[in-house]
Parts: sequence; C-alpha cells; structure tokens
Amino acid sequence: MKNSDQKWFTVGIAISLSAATFANPMSDKMDDVHWDDSEQPTMLAHLTPKDYVLVKENGQDHALARKPWSGHWWPTFEGSVAHRSSTNMKEGVDRRDNRTFGGSTFNVDPTDNDYFYSADELAKMSEDDIYDALSPIEKLDVVAGHTVKGRSDFYKNSKEVIIWANAAIRSVPEQKSYHGICAGFANAAAVLVEPLPYRQIVTLTLSNKTTKQVSIVFGSGELKGLASYFYAKKIREDGFDRKVYDWVGRNGDDAKDGERLGLNAGTLHLLLQNLVLQKGKSFVIDTDLRQEVWNYPVVSYRSTTSATFATRSKDVDPRAVKEVDVRTTVTFADESTPTFLNFGFNNEYANVDKNYHYRLELTADDKIVGGTWMRDSDLAPDFAWRVKDKLAYDGDYVWLDKLWSADKKSKGEY
Repeated sequence: MKNSDQKWFTVGIAISLSAATFANPMSDKMDDVHWDDSEQPTMLAHLTPKDYVLVKENGQDHALARKPWSGHWWPTFEGSVAHRSSTNMKEGVDRRDNRTFGGSTFNVDPTDNDYFYSADELAKMSEDDIYDALSPIEKLDVVAGHTVKGRSDFYKNSKEVIIWANAAIRSVPEQKSYHGICAGFANAAAVLVEPLPYRQIVTLTLSNKTTKQVSIVFGSGELKGLASYFYAKKIREDGFDRKVYDWVGRNGDDAKDGERLGLNAGTLHLLLQNLVLQKGKSFVIDTDLRQEVWNYPVVSYRSTTSATFATRSKDVDPRAVKEVDVRTTVTFADESTPTFLNFGFNNEYANVDKNYHYRLELTADDKIVGGTWMRDSDLAPDFAWRVKDKLAYDGDYVWLDKLWSADKKSKGEY
C-alpha cells in the first residue's frame, strides 16, 4: 500500500517518546515492565493486568464482525483524489486531459480555471458524461456548489488537493513511484462501513442566472477515496500531537533500511488478542520494515500456541520464567482499484496474509511480558496504529456524513 513519506507524513516520522509521557502500562505490580516505552501495547489499547494473560490458541479464526474494506492508495503522482479516471470513459466525451507526463508526474496548474468544468458546461453533460469526466474531489465540489466560474471558491477543494499533490511530489521526488494516501485508506477502512454507490441531484446556477438540475453519481470506490483523503489530511495535520490517532513503534526517522527494529512480538500479539479478539476492533499495521510504509487494516487473525518451555531466548524480560512458540497468520484488507459497486462479501478476495512466527515471554501466571521474532517469520511489522475513533467530517466533507453510519446505509438510488 504505497504511502508514506518519512519527511512529511506524520505517522511515518519517528516519534520521540519518553517514559514520562505515558501512564504505567499495567497495575502497580507490573509497572517495571521490561519493554521500551515506545513499544508498550497500552499506547494503542487500554489494558488491565488480566488482559496480559495469554489466550492459548489452536488455530481458531478470529474475524471482525465488520470487516475493513479494500480500497485504493490514490497515487500522489496521479493527483490523488483529483485524478480523473478513464476506466469508464466513453468515446467522444468532452474530457479534459489528466495532464500527466507519461503517467509519472501530476502537472495541473490549480490557477488554470479552464481545466475545471463550469456550471454551464456541466449543464450540457449527461449523467454518464459527468460520472466519467470528473474526479471524486471535483464531484464533491459540484455537490457543494463550487462551480461558478469567477468566484473565489471555484473548485476550491479540488485545488487544495492539486496544490498538495504537486508540493508533495516535488518535495520528495524519490518517493514519487509509491507516495499515496494508504494511511488514510487503512484507517478509514478500519472504522467506517463500506459505502454504496450514491446519486446526488444538484441544482446548478448558470451564468444567465437560470438553474439546471444535474445528477452527480459517486461510485463506491470514489466515496472510499474521499474518506481516505479526509482521514489522511486530518492525520497529517495532527502531526506529533496525536490527538486523532494512537501509535506504537520503536523506529526513528533516522533508522535506515536494514537497521530498523520490528514491533515487539509481544506487543503485536497483545494488540491482536485485545483489540480484535476481545473488543472487535481493527487496527492498522505497517507491514514493511523499511522507511517505505505499507499500511493495511487488520481483518482477522489465527494463532497456534505450543506447550510452554523454559526461557531460552536472548535478553528475555527478567520476570519471564517460560516461553511459548506461536505461529500467527494475520489477514489484512489489501489495496484495489476504485470500483463503481461496493465489494460486499467479495472484500475477502482482496485480502492478503502475513505469517508470523515468534516466541512469547511469560510470567509464572502466563502474563505476556515480551517476545522474540523467529528467523522463518514473515518480516516483523514496523509499527501499529489507529485513529482513536471515527473522525468528524468538516467543511464540505460534512456531506459524507449521511453516507457513513453503522446503523444505516446510503439512501442513493443504486
């Protein structure tokens, strides 16, 4: 899931953590926990002492009731959600050029108002023409009424995305091939239901002062894209404050590829055991132990634990008296190209597995106090994180509120 910019995108940036920053991870009896502060599972999940007790498994599948959906990473070099897809383009439709150079550089001038479709132009287009010709963010601008040429708000959201995309690519050209908003996709997919396609009737005000109603159709993939961009934007703006997300990991921005330390195996297991199994919540994992970040939301996991044995790993927690061998398969929602229809149960065909092998360090009463990765495991995760809760839409994105709710579905005509 191509995303990340260790320079500008906050979650990929190293976060300096101090012991005073966080509350004791367990009770007073457990406050001498051996893990570094940067890898405490309590940074992502509230745990009581009993939550540290290992739940022994024999391969049972623990799947979330509401599974995260598959979505797109919206490459920045294509303009992110300002990209005009030609997937369903019909021959002869008046469609402005995407203005990419060989598909490798987004090069739209946001001050070029002729690039955007005015209300007068939209009024002459059919529903299908508009669906095919506009990007997701341009459609949001149309719904919000930003289509009057000459006004200061003319396609203001689209221009904001374009300015950001152009600046991001030029500031980190080495990341051009994989830079995107998978952090927004992964977190949105973790907390939001999958949207259905939606049709919005919009009344346009034309230059001759008359009005015309047009139909703006959003595919499911486009709505996912708008949510993903909004989530990525809010996370980026949050920066180091961490008001909207929680994060656990131990690599700094200066940790080079080949020197980066994977997330503690004990931390990973406790997050799976407490968030997925106990609380029914997804979270996001950077599955790539490099500076390049690949964010995926957790869909399910299954673990097999062996019989315990005396501690034998190097640098085990001093309170550990035994270890247990664990093999865990974590299933993630993978990326996919934007589609008109929602995937529904077909999301399972867009999943990807990681097979982890590790030892967990246990106290006499089976509390997990650490872990060690085994050589035959898939690469250890870099970090884990999640938004604290669903983010409140603001600005013109408030329109999306009616499309995402745990207790209702889109009331569009599709």
